[in-house]
Amino acid sequence: MRVREFMTSPAVSVARTATVREAAALMVRKRINSLVVTGVGGEPAVVGLLTASEVELAETVVPFTVPSARPACWTSGRRPPSSWMRPSPTSHGEPSAM
Repeated sequence: MRVREFMTSPAVSVARTATVREAAALMVRKRINSLVVTGVGGEPAVVGLLTASEVELAETVVPFTVPSARPACWTSGRRPPSSWMRPSPTSHGEPSAM
């Protein structure tokens, strides 16, 4: 098995200047659990990675509301469906639809 068989391609990214709410909404829309964080200006192209767990942590510090941006698996402790992480053979790298 190779990483390319399970990765999302192209990588889904968010600018370092985006809000946590915007990042959470993007994760939900794309059905993914992490985002590549990109730099701005003279910063390196990739400056980090934001995970669903970190979004949850941010919300405990400063509560925010994103309608439908918090799937039940984020709050129940369950992992998201594995279909979120596996591209379908015809999706060209996009996560498969549920």
